[in-house]
Amino acid sequence: MNVRPNSELLTICNCCPCCCLWRVYPNLSDTIQNDFYKLPGVSLKYDIESCVGCGKCVEVCFADCITIKDNKVSIDQEVCIGCGQCSNNCPTNAIELQYEKRDVQSVYDKINSLVNIKS
Repeated sequence: MNVRPNSELLTICNCCPCCCLWRVYPNLSDTIQNDFYKLPGVSLKYDIESCVGCGKCVEVCFADCITIKDNKVSIDQEVCIGCGQCSNNCPTNAIELQYEKRDVQSVYDKINSLVNIKS
């Protein structure tokens, strides 16, 4: 797209598997993960009792922060980038992506100050 850093492109990535540069281009450095992080106010909540240990969340996790231990999910919240792929693919809805309205609004306001967001 011929866009340079700090130029015209502004994105909030939630890891769609069809166009994520991190996943599409195999020659990118593994250290690119250091440039991805969860938006403020985004967190994962998971219910151990609902988890059946199927591993679907592990398969789709872009940040490799999910493991299955003793047939139950374990998520490293410090590594998680909040993409939501795990919650979208969990067959028992044991994982939920949560947004704190206060923080999401502050992110919206910051982006709106940079570009005109149309509601």
